Order: sequence, then C-alpha cells, then structure tokens
Amino acid sequence: MRALVPGQTIHQRYHILALAGRGGMGAVYAARDGHLGATVALKQTLASDEVLRRAFRREARLLAALHHPALPRVLDHFEDAGELFLAMEYVPGDDLGARLAQRRVPFSIEDVLAWADTLLDALEYLHRHTPPVIHRDIKPQNLKLTHVGKIVLLDFGLARGTAGGQTLQLSGATLTGYTPHYAPLEQIQGGATDARADLYGLGATLYHLLAGAAPADALARGVARLNGDPDPLRHLCDLRPAVPRALGEAVMRTLALRAADRPASAAELRASLRAIAAGSADEDIESAADGPTGASTRRPSERRWLWGVPVLAVGLAVSIGVAGLARPTAATASSSPSANAERAPVVVPSSPSPLPPTMTATVTAMPSSTTDASATARAALPTATATEPPSPTEPPSATRVTRPQPTARPHAQPTVRPRPTAVPTAAPAPVPIIPGP
Repeated sequence: MRALVPGQTIHQRYHILALAGRGGMGAVYAARDGHLGATVALKQTLASDEVLRRAFRREARLLAALHHPALPRVLDHFEDAGELFLAMEYVPGDDLGARLAQRRVPFSIEDVLAWADTLLDALEYLHRHTPPVIHRDIKPQNLKLTHVGKIVLLDFGLARGTAGGQTLQLSGATLTGYTPHYAPLEQIQGGATDARADLYGLGATLYHLLAGAAPADALARGVARLNGDPDPLRHLCDLRPAVPRALGEAVMRTLALRAADRPASAAELRASLRAIAAGSADEDIESAADGPTGASTRRPSERRWLWGVPVLAVGLAVSIGVAGLARPTAATASSSPSANAERAPVVVPSSPSPLPPTMTATVTAMPSSTTDASATARAALPTATATEPPSPTEPPSATRVTRPQPTARPHAQPTVRPRPTAVPTAAPAPVPIIPGP
C-alpha cells in the first residue's frame, strides 16, 4: 500500500493535508475536498480481490445512508490506482486513546456512563438495519469528542453489512481484521460475528476508560481457559475500587468469552447502565444529606424540639430581665429616706409592720406548642418578688400591690412624694430583702 504525502491530490479532487492515523488495515488522512471546500477524513483500505471491491462499494453505499449524531457521514467512495478510498466527515481533535495517554488517569465515571449511553444508542441504530451493520472495531482510538463535548464513533473500515466475518485477501494470504484487547474471541478466530461482537468491543473500551488499562486479550484468555489456568482478566472494581459494583459487573459481562453470556442487545445493555447511573445518583444524594448539612434528615419530632429551643430561650431572657428590674427596687429600701422618695416606687412607713405584705410581679413566657419540654420550663420560670411595707396612714391590713406598667421603660422609675404626716421620727427599720433567683 502506497503512502500518501501532503500536497498530493487523489482522484483529482482530494488534496492530502496530513496523515491522521495508520493501522494494519490501512491509513486515514486529513484531506481537502476541492469540490466542496471542506476538510474530510480519507480512509485508505487494503483490497486486491474483485469480490472485495464489489463488497466495498456495496457497503459504502450502505454507510452513506446512515444518519445518527454519533456517526460521521460518509460522503464519497472511489478507487484510485487499485486502492479503495472512503471519504467521511472529518472530526478534529484527539481521540480518547490519545487523551487517555496524556491524562495518565482514568476518565470520570459520570463521563464514561454518558458516552456509553450515546454509543449504545448508535449501536442500537446500526444493529436494527437489515442486514445489521456491525462496526467490529470499537476502541478508544476510534472515539472522538467534538468541540461541544459530543462523542463520535469513527472508522468504519472493518464495518460489515452482514452478520458474517470479514477476511481480506492480500497476496494470496488471509488477513483477518481486528484490534487486540478489543476484539472478541469469535472475531479473532475468523468466525461469524453479530451485534454481540460490538458489545464486547464497547465493553473492552469502557474497561480501558474506567481502569486506565486495556483488558487482557481474548485469545490469551481463551488459551488460559483451555489450560485450566485462571482468567488473566482482572475485575474492573479491583483495578478501580471507586467504580460501583453493579457497573463493574455489567462491564465484565460484556467481556464474556462466549457470545451467549453477553447482553443480548445494545438496548438491553443501555437499559442496565441507565439503571446503574440512576442508582448511583440516588446514593450520592443520600450521602450528601447525611453530611454536616443534612438537617433535612432529622425526624419530625427532632425538628419540632429544635424549633422549641429558641422560644424557650426568649422566655427565660424576658423573665431574667424582669427579675433584674425588681431587685434594684427592693435594694433601695435600705437607703436614706430622701433617696427612697426619689427612686423607690413605695412609701416608707414610720414603723415596720409585724406582717409586711409582699408585692409580686411574675412574667411567664409561653413557649411554642410544638415542644414537649416547654411544660417543664414553664414551671421553672423565675419570679421577681419585693416587700412593700404599709403606709402610715393606712391600716396595717391594707395591702398595696404595684403592678408593672406595660409602657414603662426599665430606666424610668416613678416618683412618689412623701406625705407631711408620714415623716418618720426615727430611723426606719431595715426592710427585709428577698433575694432574687
């Protein structure tokens, strides 16, 4: 097969720009379409048999009829100097194989699941055709991301429009097309392949993207089984424990050596991966709710108790403030008469009463009805109590109760002028002070 060089023109239409990739079955070039003025991917394929040429032309027409967002459009096919060419839509950028080598770490589980969903939709579209279109070469090197992040499946060089295998005749030798590590055992052996061969290739690709390492070759695994040795394929979750077990099991099922042990269709595998993705999202939500900010997971009774705490605190603060106002009033009774006349809200008697009445001011804060602990707190609220002796002009049994005014401010104390007849002739006896809480 001849090598094309930049500046060379093929088929009097396509001007070679650069080599995009080379494999055992041919090469891919970036070329300029002189008729359309667009950049295309020019696929050069090995073929020397007339039967294969007719099959190539038939399948090129079949691929040109495909229309799916994850598949490049086939624009043209032709033969030049005994070689077959397929002109396809060009997708710029690095493939996932090159990106994986640059990153040196696996891709995120969320990204891989999203790509798998799109690729399985494309495979389902291909496999529904009559006859089914089998790609037969799914691998990271044939996957590209567009500038908007969409995944595209490239390189239909090994695609077949039948369910049979593909063998190419080259100089009298038989060459079977496949890529190691991504091809199933039946394809390596040159046997019949169907849609489950593409599922093996996709599973091997997902394994590589998630684990960062390609799976063991199917041929080596088959030999190990024949010899009674353990399967050299390591479980995906052993290589990357962060992968959910259900996802690891689904990928490992696609890598079964027997086609009958794999998922029956792309639709079945897609439904399984979607259920796994939905379950992983639910687990992430539950984990986030159980964290430091997960107050929404408290039981209703706990939430009601928490709402009752601020109400109880407000009630205690109000009670303590009222008690604080009552203590200075009682303390002023032991000062001089003139000071008591200006500050105390009671009249100083000429002689202590044997049974002094008391003045009681009680403020009770009603806590929220949503808490059960508020009943106990209501009984424990403090009260403010002060002793007021009777006035000299009143009978000893008379009791004056001074109630706090709602509009009175804490610093505004009422002024009571002494009566002329209530001037004491001797120093009054100290008034007992009942300590506050």
